Amino acid sequence: MRPFLVLALLALAACAETVPPPGTVVAEEEVEGGTLVTTTSGGPQGMEVIRTFVPGPPEGGWPVMGTMRARLDGRPFEWTTFDFSVGAFDATAWLQRVDGAIQLSLRGLPDGDPEADRGWLFVRGTLPSLAPGETTAAVVALTKEDSIVGPRWQSLPGAATLVLETLERDGDEVYGHATGRYAATVCPTDGEAIAFDETDCRRVEGTFDTEIQFDSL
Repeated sequence: MRPFLVLALLALAACAETVPPPGTVVAEEEVEGGTLVTTTSGGPQGMEVIRTFVPGPPEGGWPVMGTMRARLDGRPFEWTTFDFSVGAFDATAWLQRVDGAIQLSLRGLPDGDPEADRGWLFVRGTLPSLAPGETTAAVVALTKEDSIVGPRWQSLPGAATLVLETLERDGDEVYGHATGRYAATVCPTDGEAIAFDETDCRRVEGTFDTEIQFDSL
């Protein structure tokens, strides 16, 4: 770590009221194959730092998996699903087992940009098995930042629909193909989505057509 960064962090640690919250990015360094990202975390002295290697895209860019199309208050928009997997599952369209059920999750990035830091479309629901059908506990969200738990428009509890219409897979292949549809009225919220501002809601209705990753299924 560069000396000036060490001194800055020590100074911050000495003044608790100025210590940045855990997860704050304080430095990024381009290295071969990716980026070293330095973030803060809680520690016995008030703050510690963590350095994480973030792999860069493969030659030719991150693979496109498919699209999520929707009408937002009647206007057409499109998002792209990508596969960021490098040594571990990290697709933005995936199925995984959660508490004995199958969770379908989709995260579309706007403008075909894998680096987009806001405007993500996130859709999630639960299926009883690996078969097409309507999900339960469906959630639809549109982020204002690069986090699904930050400021966002999100569907009111129990008010979203997500239907998996087709699911194709050859044997135990890690990737398959999925299509479906979703709909919700989304309202501003934050954090644990306990409170919603129902004076500024938007109607979202759309479809998805994408490759999908089977995470340990």
